Amino acid sequence: MQAKYRLKKTYQFNYIYKKGKSIACKQLIMLYALNNTGKLKVGFSVSKKIGKSVYRNKIKRRLKEIFRLNINYIDNNYNYIFIARNSIRESSYKEIEKSMKYLLKKSGLYKGE
Repeated sequence: MQAKYRLKKTYQFNYIYKKGKSIACKQLIMLYALNNTGKLKVGFSVSKKIGKSVYRNKIKRRLKEIFRLNINYIDNNYNYIFIARNSIRESSYKEIEKSMKYLLKKSGLYKGE
C-alpha cells in the first residue's frame, strides 16, 4: 500500500478515536471519521496481546493488502482505522477479507465491485 494512504501522526489517530464512529465484528473493529481533504487515509492497529512481532506484522501485512486491493471501492471522504481483535489469530486471509468487506458494507462506505 502506498505511503500517501497511511495515517502517520498520533494526532490523526487521536482525532478518529475521539470523533469517529465505530463498527465491529468478530475479528476487527473499524473506526472511521469524515475528512475535509477528500483523500482517504488508513491506519492499522494490532496489539501486543495478539502475539509476538512476527505475527503482528503478518496480520498488518494482510490487512494492508486487503485494503489495497479494495481501495477503488471505498469512500474517499473518510479516514479509517482497523483494530485487530484476539480472534484474528485463527483467521485465514479469506476470513479477514470477508470481515473487512462486511464492516465497510455495513457502514455504507463500500461502493461494491
